[in-house]
Amino acid sequence: MAKNHQHSKSEQIKKELHQAFDKLDRRFFISNIITCISVLLFVVLLLITIEEFQFLSSLAKYVFLFLGIASAASLFFWLRSKNKLDPFQVFYRKFAHSEHIEEINYFLDLEKDDLADPSLVNAALERNLSSIDFLKFKDRLDAYSESQYETQFFKNSLKLSVGLLVFFLITAFTFPEGTKRAFYIWKTFEKPNPYTFTVTPGDVTLEQGSPFSASINFENNQTPKTVSLFVKTSVEEDFRSLNMDPSPSGFIS
Repeated sequence: MAKNHQHSKSEQIKKELHQAFDKLDRRFFISNIITCISVLLFVVLLLITIEEFQFLSSLAKYVFLFLGIASAASLFFWLRSKNKLDPFQVFYRKFAHSEHIEEINYFLDLEKDDLADPSLVNAALERNLSSIDFLKFKDRLDAYSESQYETQFFKNSLKLSVGLLVFFLITAFTFPEGTKRAFYIWKTFEKPNPYTFTVTPGDVTLEQGSPFSASINFENNQTPKTVSLFVKTSVEEDFRSLNMDPSPSGFIS
């Protein structure tokens, strides 16, 4: 009965250790993905902000998107290569040493020893496991896992992604036109004319040799520094420019 109890206890301890190790591995993998998505989201935010004021060409927007994807992918593989999770054996040894539960090392090492006498192994397991309180062990394992780099990286990457997502929503509502143009990546938009004006006369019939005068009136007190007016008759193929002089409400030829 005692043997079965100790065997069950050892299996529970091993299960908890493996679950903690697997959880750290999953968190680290998810953290890498979240970080890379955050980089891509930052590039999109930058694209929206620039598009709001600059009216980028479709080629420039494609280049922006390509650089964002390339940066995110490069960062993912770099993180995977530079920050590798310790093997399971190293993980439980570090935990046992930091929490002063060396009995875990002993019984796990004993179970892996295929050449040892089974009766001696069982006796050693019973002696080592008798001093371990499973509930306290589980609490200490949870606390140890929460203190590891992988868990901290996971929490920080979540905070970063949430912050960027909130900033993205604010940017999208602040710059709706820039957001719309940025997402129509295959289209090039032209900057609209900021001035509202009226040309007089719009269409007129004159006898040959008669003088012609045109005026351009701007609204809302928004007047450009210089204005060029091009006209042509029905028999002319090309437009010709008229000299425009400033007037109180606009320009006049």
